[in-house]
Amino acid sequence: MKLHLLAPALLLFAVPFVSSVSATANTPESQSIVIAEVPQGYQTVDADAWSFAVPPGFQATEPSESSTGNVSVVAQYSGVGGLVLVNLVTEPIDPADQEAYLENSVEFLNNAGITVLSQEPLQIGAMEGAEVESRMDSMPPVRLLQRIVASPSTGYALTCGALDENFEQARDTCATILSTLEIQE
Repeated sequence: MKLHLLAPALLLFAVPFVSSVSATANTPESQSIVIAEVPQGYQTVDADAWSFAVPPGFQATEPSESSTGNVSVVAQYSGVGGLVLVNLVTEPIDPADQEAYLENSVEFLNNAGITVLSQEPLQIGAMEGAEVESRMDSMPPVRLLQRIVASPSTGYALTCGALDENFEQARDTCATILSTLEIQE
């Protein structure tokens, strides 16, 4: 089975933790998401095809694994004393797989034993995707927010997460970070 974008996100949070739980997801109709302007003081992290922004004080960190198969962690940051972790992973995809990419990514979450708590459709330019909130019942439990989107050639997953016990304090920060994701393909 082909690995999907979420593998490095899982590695990012699973290295110090062990996850195992069943999952379910819902898939409402597509909606348009407006990309937020980068808030004042946030640092833009970018490359040729993508960008997102992190709050002041967030620092670049080295991922425990920079790639798994075709999936690569292209940026990783931590903040709030290391309690919030953010990463962007990419995966080359065949244009014929673009439409199935989101479904396959959510299926990968389910198969990895992560509980999908919510899934809201979004669109970035002409690309469809989803914002997914999930929970890993590792020790200790971790909560993740992700924006998953596929261009004709690349799948992207921007993940922001924190320990479940700290997540509500991190939710607004994670939502703001995810809202700044831009894909220029």
